[in-house]
Amino acid sequence: ADTSKGVGGGLFGLFGVGAPAAPPAAPPPGPALPPQQKELVALESKRLGNRVHSLFGGGKYREALQVAEEQMKLLKDAYGTSHHEYATSMNNVATLFQALGRYTEAEPLLLEASKIQQRTLGNDHPHTVASLSNLATVYDAMGQAERAAAMQSLVSAMKKTWEEKNAQKMAQKRR
Repeated sequence: ADTSKGVGGGLFGLFGVGAPAAPPAAPPPGPALPPQQKELVALESKRLGNRVHSLFGGGKYREALQVAEEQMKLLKDAYGTSHHEYATSMNNVATLFQALGRYTEAEPLLLEASKIQQRTLGNDHPHTVASLSNLATVYDAMGQAERAAAMQSLVSAMKKTWEEKNAQKMAQKRR
């Protein structure tokens, strides 16, 4: 896919995040779904996500946006607005707004997605840094170079911390 249109980490482009993180809070309870319904929501979300990815890869951004918005609504209705899956879907919708040059629509989604992800997944989770990386790209595309540079600096520090944490984990596993 052509990423020259400001698609930061790309759709589903995930990296690690750092900044000393407090352990993530337990996700707030969303609507209590029976196990079978949770499974159906997960399957439908995956189907929609695969369709978005396929359309995005084919450069069909407007069509992909419609499907991504449908997925976001499904996850909002199923899990509420404080769930990390909903936040990831917000990042995906924002990425499509970026691809379409609709940066002012992408920015608030990325801000909210990153807040939810920091709260539920922690600062060192790949989804959190993907949203912040995409936000840096949006700021850059909007001509806000200072904000973009500051955000990119934060993202770089988070990636470095995540890489160091994972290197330590891998070393411990080898022992």
